[in-house]
Amino acid sequence: RGAPDGPIATEGGLLGLLHRGTVPLEPDHYATSKIPVDPDPEADCPEWRAFLDDSLDDEEARQRLQEYAGYCLWHHQQQFGKALFLVGPTDSGKGTALTAIRHVLGGDNVAAESLRNLVDSRWGKASLVGNIVNMRNEVSPQGLKNVEQFKELTGGEDEVDAEFKGQDKFK
Repeated sequence: RGAPDGPIATEGGLLGLLHRGTVPLEPDHYATSKIPVDPDPEADCPEWRAFLDDSLDDEEARQRLQEYAGYCLWHHQQQFGKALFLVGPTDSGKGTALTAIRHVLGGDNVAAESLRNLVDSRWGKASLVGNIVNMRNEVSPQGLKNVEQFKELTGGEDEVDAEFKGQDKFK
């Protein structure tokens, strides 16, 4: 949040996601938060790769999950919306995948509002302010009834009204 378009602020400096280089984080970058990791361009992540191999049947599914995780890092304005629903049996790795992504992003950068509260309550959307992503382990079928509001929240270009309890609405 607050960093120039393109790179993200990390413990190790301003990381360019496309070229993977870092530069020192400076006050004039106006970063209000940072990802709590020190990037290592040589890292191989064998445990993550083993988890993907054990949890997902095909390479396309593994690539898709990793691509989505990358989109979570790219929190600058995008030309497309993004949402991910992990579907599968109990103990199939869905929660572990979310925990790993949450760990990389940092708990202070992640909201955990239910889909139902995001689309149907007055105050749910306000919890998104200042966060990179909203993650929730379970989705109630009632949360999927307001498809219009869900599309506005994930579309990337729509403004929605939000408010903190006892305060004025904002966009």
